Amino acid sequence: ALLKREDTGFSVVRCVMDSFLPFADAHGFTAAGSNDTVPLSSVNDAIKAYRADPPLGVKDIDAIVDNFGWDGERLRYVSIEVESQVLDMWADKAEEVTRAQYESFMRLAKDLDDMVGDSCGASGVVMTDLEQKFIFMNNQKIYRTSAISGTAIGVSLAFAVILLATWSPLLAVLSTLSIVCTIMSVIGAVVMMGWTLGTVEAILISILAGFSVDYVVHLAHAYAHSNGSTQQRVRAAFTEMGTPVLSGMLTSVLASLPLFACQIVFFSKFGTILCFTILCSWVFANFGFMAAVATVGPACDDSDSVSPSESESSDQRGLKGVEMTSRNSMTGQAVFANPNPV
Repeated sequence: ALLKREDTGFSVVRCVMDSFLPFADAHGFTAAGSNDTVPLSSVNDAIKAYRADPPLGVKDIDAIVDNFGWDGERLRYVSIEVESQVLDMWADKAEEVTRAQYESFMRLAKDLDDMVGDSCGASGVVMTDLEQKFIFMNNQKIYRTSAISGTAIGVSLAFAVILLATWSPLLAVLSTLSIVCTIMSVIGAVVMMGWTLGTVEAILISILAGFSVDYVVHLAHAYAHSNGSTQQRVRAAFTEMGTPVLSGMLTSVLASLPLFACQIVFFSKFGTILCFTILCSWVFANFGFMAAVATVGPACDDSDSVSPSESESSDQRGLKGVEMTSRNSMTGQAVFANPNPV
């Protein structure tokens, strides 16, 4: 159903004619022998009297009186108010829900125009909403488009930066996947918190990729510039960047906490987005990206690189060689000093 219904089953409709025609008939403004027609010559006088002394006992009479578009001298328009079954003044529905209602009301306005347009001599029936739901619907489309395009550009730039930093398409793809997971998690979290897509939210979503790239690019860069097998490179990346990345996450989260107490909406929401983004980015970078790299990441075939065990063995061999050389030198000195021992 398009229109909201009362407990009696009738649609919620406020039409000024329901009270105006009985008023006009009671005050002698209707045509002789008719109780539902006001001659054009008497319309202005009838409306003046109706607005000056509206009938008592009519529900929402103050709002109904304003249905007459009266400029003090002439009648400019007459409006009819109806309530939607889906839309209300307390909540903003999703764009697709509101657009479906908008299109239904536009069809209703067209049907009404076909019935009374010619008789009223009007240029057309105009449909609008008092709570600006349809205006917000169009704004939501702009917000959604801006958020999606901004996020796509941010993710593309992040992919390019990681590719330049690592020179590994596989690492760039895995890093980008981590960033996308972070963005989806943050958007899902704010939706669960009951946020609606507005100007502030669209701006914050557009910059999510920039916040999400920080930790994963450090780990990817450390992995790409280490040597050894895949497992050795993962350990080397964690050894080199694990502590700095953790420290950066903690300082960023702590810096975002004071913003939660701000009264200005933008700062409060910015703090929430920043905190969730930093946490999700750190989690996906350490437990998602590095786990994927440990599973399918490339190994380094550098012949100069040696494993820790090989390095230890080489060091031990080198120490033994030094020790043997020292001993031989000492022996030679002893033999030289005593060429003919007794």
